[in-house]
Amino acid sequence: MENIDAPDVLPVILGGDIGAYSLARAFHEAYGIVPLVLSQADCHMCGDSSILVNRVVPHLERPAVLLSTLANTAECFGNRPLLLLGCGDWYVRLIVENRAVLEKSFIIPYIGEDLLNRLTEKDRFYALCAEVGVPVPRTVVFDASADGDDPATVTLPFPFPVVAKPASSAAYHYADFPGKQKVFFLRDATELRATLAAVQSSRYEGKLLIQETIPGDDTSMRILTTYSDRTERCASPLSARRSWRICGPWAWATRSPL
Repeated sequence: MENIDAPDVLPVILGGDIGAYSLARAFHEAYGIVPLVLSQADCHMCGDSSILVNRVVPHLERPAVLLSTLANTAECFGNRPLLLLGCGDWYVRLIVENRAVLEKSFIIPYIGEDLLNRLTEKDRFYALCAEVGVPVPRTVVFDASADGDDPATVTLPFPFPVVAKPASSAAYHYADFPGKQKVFFLRDATELRATLAAVQSSRYEGKLLIQETIPGDDTSMRILTTYSDRTERCASPLSARRSWRICGPWAWATRSPL
């Protein structure tokens, strides 16, 4: 049933996975509105849903395609306020980087680029954790750019096995190389050097974090999601514990709220 207090706004959601569907469903359940979901590929989670409108746009993650698509969207729905949301780090970054153009037609509910970099680039985020006394795994930062560090000379102050992951998941989204994974679990120095060389040969020009392995299964992991309003007040925190995950190099973890 449509909420009588529903805002006259159209959520425009970029993505196509369960995150995009869940966000669209939240808007529909709360306000009875039908969001527009723009996806780069057909996905049954959004494509088969009756609570949203799904439009498939190939190569939507490319800046030129995204900006053109959003310009057409704004022209078609110019009679309503448009709330632009990204379900994917690369989409959020594209929105923030193109704020000057997009905010002429869309509501952009995201922080500025400088703060986004500080919080989402993991090497900078760990430095911030150190400033405020939050413990993190011991970490070695590897420069994966073409003129960066040499994989053969990397030394670690902690034993194998280790975990390796990109500092910028948004930039890493565009990298393409054999054996690409979201997170690497490496048993020895040979695997580490091979992985570093493979990442360095790709389009990824950022940092790679090499970290000590923290013992424990998935149920030992926790996640804290918070929403802060425009006055920087934390208005809505949610804590969760991971209960299980779908295996695979690009699978999203599934978590249950505490």
